[in-house]
Amino acid sequence: PDQNSNDPEKAIILAQERGAEEICLVCALGGLVDHSTANLSVMIKYHHRINLRAHHRVTDLWVISSDSPHNKPLRIAATQGDTLSTIPLLRSAVLSVSNVKWPLTRGEVSPGSQGVRNKALGGDIDITVERGLVVVFHRPA
Repeated sequence: PDQNSNDPEKAIILAQERGAEEICLVCALGGLVDHSTANLSVMIKYHHRINLRAHHRVTDLWVISSDSPHNKPLRIAATQGDTLSTIPLLRSAVLSVSNVKWPLTRGEVSPGSQGVRNKALGGDIDITVERGLVVVFHRPA
C-alpha cells in the first residue's frame, strides 16, 4: 500500500482524474485526532484545485481562501440559530460574513477564537475571503 497519502487524499486525486468538480468527504473528522488533522491538512492541500466539503455527523466543514482559482463566496443554506465558525489558520484573514448575528464586512480576523460560534439569522449565509485561508464550520441548530 502507498503510505505517502491517506485514503481521503487518494479519493480526491481519483475524483479529480474522473472529472469531479466537488467532493464531500464523509466521516473524515472525529475519531482519532491525528487522522482528523491529516484529513484537514489534505483539504487545505487540495482546496485550491477542487471544491471540498467534509461532513461529520451534523457538522459541515469547508476550507476557503483568497488564492483559490474558484474563489467565490461560499453560500450556506442556514436556518435561524445555526452555528457558524470561521477560523483563520496560520495568519490573519480578511473576510466578509453576512446574515449572521455578528456580521463582518472586510473584517480582519486573527487565528484564535474570534470567529467561533456565530449564529445564523436564517436564510443563506455568504462568506468571502479576501486575504488568507479560513476553515468554515456549519452546524444546524
